Formats: sequence, C-alpha cells, structure tokens
Amino acid sequence: MKNKWWLTVLLILLIALAILIGYFLFNRQAVSNDKNIAVTPSPVTTKLALCSNEYYQTEYDEDGKIVIKDFPYRDIEDDEQCQPNEVTGSRNTFGGCCPNDNDDGLTKLCYYKDLSLAKIKDLTCVQKITLSGIWNPDIGTYYVTDCFFENDDLNYLSNLTNLEEIIFDGCGNNNIDNGWWKNLKNLKQISIYFSPFNINDEQFAKILSVISKISTIERVDIRYGMLGLGSYKDIDNLCNYINSWKNIKALDIQGEIAITKQREFIQYNIDGSVEKQYPNCEEWLKEFKLKYEKEWGQNS
Repeated sequence: MKNKWWLTVLLILLIALAILIGYFLFNRQAVSNDKNIAVTPSPVTTKLALCSNEYYQTEYDEDGKIVIKDFPYRDIEDDEQCQPNEVTGSRNTFGGCCPNDNDDGLTKLCYYKDLSLAKIKDLTCVQKITLSGIWNPDIGTYYVTDCFFENDDLNYLSNLTNLEEIIFDGCGNNNIDNGWWKNLKNLKQISIYFSPFNINDEQFAKILSVISKISTIERVDIRYGMLGLGSYKDIDNLCNYINSWKNIKALDIQGEIAITKQREFIQYNIDGSVEKQYPNCEEWLKEFKLKYEKEWGQNS
C-alpha cells in the first residue's frame, strides 16, 4: 500500500513537470508552434583580443563586445587640464534639480580638436560603436549636443571588419547612403536612439531606408522621442521600411518583436511570454497606433 502511494505521488510530480516544460516551450516558441519563429535573437559575439592606436584604446563592454574607450570624449576632474591637442568642454552631470551648493552640475571633458572617424579607422578589433555627441542627462531622459560625426565620412568604418553593432545615439549622418557597410560582413544590429531633444525626422528616415541595403542586419532597436515611435510623423510608412529589411529577425520598438520567415510579427511581454501574434507588419502597426492613441491621445 505504501509503495502504491509513492508511485501515485511520483506520477503526479511527473505530470506537473511535463505541464511546466510544455508551458515554457509554448511561450518561447510562440503561439503557433511554428519552428521558423525567431525569438528576438541577439547575435553571438566572437571573443577577440583588444587593440589600440595612437589616439584610442579599446575595452570590453558589459556584453563582452569590444568598444572604444573614452570615445568620443573623456571626462576629467575639475582641477585637471586637457592636452594641447584637445578641446575642453562640459556636459550636465545629472538631470533635474538640485546640485549641492558646491556643485555646478557640470562635468568637464576633453576631445580631440580634429575629431574624426579617421582616428579610429585602424581599430579593426572594434565590435560595437556609438556615433553621438556630448551626452547630457535631463529629467527622465537625455539630450545630445555637438554631433561630432554628422558630416563625417562613414567609409572610415569600412576597415572595422569585426563590427557587429552600430548605434546612432541622438545623431544621424548626412552621408549615410555611401556604401560604407559593404565590407562589414559581421554587422548584425543597428540601433537608433533619438531623444525628445534630438529628433530629426529626415535623418531618421535616411537610417531606416539604408538598412534595407545592409543584407547582414538581423536586429533593429528604435527609441524615438518622449512619447515613443507612435509620435513619428511618418508612422504610416514604417512598414514599408521594415518590409524591405529582408533578413530582419527581431525588433525592439517599445517591446521585443520576433519576425518569422513568413514575416509574421510575434510581440513579447517583458517576462518573455508571448503577448500576441500578427500575420504581418501592417496588422501589428494598426494595433500599435491604436495603443498610442489610447495612451496619449490622437493629437499628441
């Protein structure tokens, strides 16, 4: 009798375990059990040795990718001085109010007088780069001043053959459609971060458009303004851009989205479970706009 009781308990535990495993697989593989669904992949980073040149050194970031140290500027203490070949600048130390009585709320910084992407063109180990300006925190957000590389030649990046990710943070580039990506066979991700104070719809559209020409791109992350991408004036044209990104597998647009080989959109909750599946970009965008209008009002 005792053995029979233990067998019953064991059977119940096995059934419970099977249910839990099934639930986990269901949520990670999406609602349709379609094996072609990609669950918001993050490209695998190859471990490389660091490199340097006469201007910059490199380091590993929190994801293990090689980035350029103190690029494009470095912070210094108030009593320190920049080098003769550097410009002395400043940025906000923190957003909002209120600094201490002896704190002016500014951080002193230095950057090269002739700052250009030409200074990093031989850092071939670099796997991730941010093209931006001077980063300033603000209340609940940030803004960027002095977009250093807005008119620079992106072809200086063509030798960075290990580059996996490029971030346009508050700044675009006026020469973005000049074929700079042709040698970058490892470039898998583009991120576009435009703060409320740095929105430039023309440059934003140029970045969206050029992604279709970079066949290696698998993931695109977008941050747009205080109210999100729903406030983009050309939002109705967004799917025309996305549908032209033929190898795209994942998006982050106010939430994680996986894209199947059949171009279905799988929206995920923050805990990794499936929120909803859409047959195409257009159906996803329709609901995305409705959510935005409900939250912020149609005329926001």
